Amino acid sequence: MRTTLVIFTLLALFFNGWTQDTDQKTKFSIKLSNLTSFEEFQLVNYWDNVPATSDSYYDFLNHRILNPTIALQIRTKTNNFHEIELINLTIDKIDFIESYYNELYNTTNPRRSYLQTNMNISLKYEYIYTLTKSNEKKFLPSIGLGVNPHFQRITNMPVYSNDWKTDRNIFIIRLQVIPRITYFLTSKLFVDFNLPITIADFKYMNYHIYNHSIIESLKTSEVNKTSFLPFYYCGEIGVGFRF
Repeated sequence: MRTTLVIFTLLALFFNGWTQDTDQKTKFSIKLSNLTSFEEFQLVNYWDNVPATSDSYYDFLNHRILNPTIALQIRTKTNNFHEIELINLTIDKIDFIESYYNELYNTTNPRRSYLQTNMNISLKYEYIYTLTKSNEKKFLPSIGLGVNPHFQRITNMPVYSNDWKTDRNIFIIRLQVIPRITYFLTSKLFVDFNLPITIADFKYMNYHIYNHSIIESLKTSEVNKTSFLPFYYCGEIGVGFRF
């Protein structure tokens, strides 16, 4: 309940800032950045009336050192900013081998082979409140409130005919507080460094297996989870141009 209240409070602040603080004299900036992030979480994935096993746990590990992003900033009449950032838009195809651990013999053995297609889409909206309103300062400290929706779709196409295709859809919404420092090299060119802090997130996962030998109700499972201060740590540095 407390996490839900935090989510609605932050969303109200975003929309209030957008509707009351934008005028026709705003200036725009384009920013190119690199986002380094470390994320880990686990979701329990099980079917109705089927006991949980080791296969019921989905471990999500996403450590990215190099992740180029592009953002548009809009300056408001009070010298604050709206920022819309494209964090990820990728489609990868890899050969994937699923393995299992044999405790008796202390070995890891292959179980299935797939051609895996992994699609990621991630955006962020941020309202940035500047802590100093002077246009003459080179250093501009600020703090932002951000919403980061992320969608991932993983499709496993089996290499052998005795296996089944599977789809896994993961949707995440992160709510972030983002302290930042902006340094202006010139009146147009600036460097931006920020450390997003995720205070809460909501995760939803849908899993479907195309196995015609089982009944329809067992082909799909769903799970959701809300976390406060989840394991998601990141930092971003970028260069922007104001026009």
